[in-house]
Amino acid sequence: MFSAKHFPTLTKLKAICILIVLGLLVYANALNNRFVWDDDGQIVNNVMVHSLENLGMLYAGSTFGFSASNQLSGVYYRPMMSTFFAITYTIFGSNPFFFHLFQVIVHIGNAIIIFLLFKYFFPASLSLILASIFLVHPINSETVEYIANTGDVLFLFFGMMAIFIVKKNLTQIRYSVSVGLLLLWSLLSKETGILFLPIIFLWKWLFYRKNMVKLSFIFAGVITVYSLNRFGLAHLYFNKPDSIPLSSLDLLHRMLNIPQIIFYYLSQFIFPLRLSIAQLWIVKSIDISTFWIPLLVDAMLLISLAFIGFYFWKRDRQYLKGYVFFCCWFVLGLLIYLQIIPLDMTVADRWFYFPMVGLLGIIGILLSKLISMHTRWNAWIILTLSIVILLFSIRTMIRNQDWKDAATLFRHDLLISKNNYQLELLLAYELNKTGNYQESLIYSKKSIQHFPTYSGWSNLGVAEIKSGNTNKGIIALENAYEMRPYEDVAQNLAYALLLYKQPQEAKDFIQQQLTKFPNNPNFWFYLAMANYKLGNNPEAITAAQQCYFLSYGEKCKVIYLNLQQSQKIPPELLKTLLN
Repeated sequence: MFSAKHFPTLTKLKAICILIVLGLLVYANALNNRFVWDDDGQIVNNVMVHSLENLGMLYAGSTFGFSASNQLSGVYYRPMMSTFFAITYTIFGSNPFFFHLFQVIVHIGNAIIIFLLFKYFFPASLSLILASIFLVHPINSETVEYIANTGDVLFLFFGMMAIFIVKKNLTQIRYSVSVGLLLLWSLLSKETGILFLPIIFLWKWLFYRKNMVKLSFIFAGVITVYSLNRFGLAHLYFNKPDSIPLSSLDLLHRMLNIPQIIFYYLSQFIFPLRLSIAQLWIVKSIDISTFWIPLLVDAMLLISLAFIGFYFWKRDRQYLKGYVFFCCWFVLGLLIYLQIIPLDMTVADRWFYFPMVGLLGIIGILLSKLISMHTRWNAWIILTLSIVILLFSIRTMIRNQDWKDAATLFRHDLLISKNNYQLELLLAYELNKTGNYQESLIYSKKSIQHFPTYSGWSNLGVAEIKSGNTNKGIIALENAYEMRPYEDVAQNLAYALLLYKQPQEAKDFIQQQLTKFPNNPNFWFYLAMANYKLGNNPEAITAAQQCYFLSYGEKCKVIYLNLQQSQKIPPELLKTLLN
């Protein structure tokens, strides 16, 4: 839409090749990273995504599979993301390399689509530079490397594809169906796919004002199908998160955080040095550093955007439509993450993935105008932006190394986000997995001290028991169960009671859990062992049969055969079974 005479010529194919090579170079050292954080719950331990035979069930539940009952749990509805997990797992198994590779490829694809979108507004060289910034920007490293959030790259990919198709003649059924499917897939990848509805409506209204009524019907169809799936099939509603301090604040006190939240994203966009996951800070009081300075910076930005828009409207309207489009994209993308509706973190780098496209579009328009006024600045601007891309690439490659495994990531980010209860409990969980129980005790206690959660108590309980403090461990697990009587918490407590308390006490608790989780083979295994300890061999055999029926587990088979043949389990075998 703007003149290219001040920019060097660049073919579309060459630009796409540059983006592909640049993306692979920058993220090459991330491909061998392991599973981290929620990757365990959504992929490694989630048997529902281990086979395409469960494809239909992925659309009838959430994304987590901690449950031994093979039931999906959680509050998110992202079946398209789970589908891609299932496809990747079915073909390549549990090798994280291929999950990372898929995510990097889609991210590169998004950069290419952004380049093509920007070409509607800017010359190819400037569009390539802006798309390259998106591709290598360190704040996007979380989006690209965190496998459990593949939904972020997917929802942007499908939504951006819909933008290109919607400018075509929607009276043709193939284009209408394509737009509808892409928008639906975007929503099914992540809930924020809803943002593409107002963005596409604005895009169509500003630049291709035809078939607006038809587009409205497509939107209505997409929302209807999505709602039927989410609320009717999966029975997943929008719940307020209760595991972070910010969610306990009322709307007024949450709004005190808005200036600092906006300032965080802007500062990280310019100087992405202190990157960290799971940020849960709160602005508790109105002071200079956390409220007034961010408010002043944010106000200056908004006033500047409004002033520039007024200038274009008065003096240079060829830039106005594009400027309005990208400003709306940027503001809408930020708006949903300002804690007006409480979220499960204060800020997250991956939440800037969508707004960054709008911000880069704004920058592109301003640079186009600047170069048209001062043509001699062209080379200097391109050189400066090229240096920025180089520096961002180096920073991203360094950040890739933080993600090489869970413990490395959590340890590093605790240095940035100090006294973060969630990072502390995540590190404690990893330490428990690797048998470092003494260090896990330290971080579990810190986590509970900063903000007590059922996960913190559960981590502490496991670490205490494994360290030999069985009574303290059971008390901690009981605290976890009292806070959240979840299936995994109940399993840990049942196991502890079976090992260290009276068999009857363990049996009573296990039977209580089986009324809530009748398809959990672990509870049936624990019941078999409790009955065996009590001398109730017929009941132990029945429970072992049920356990084997549900999971075909070797332990259950061993119990069943030994009790059937000799009515006894050898002491050494019993010890092995309970470990």
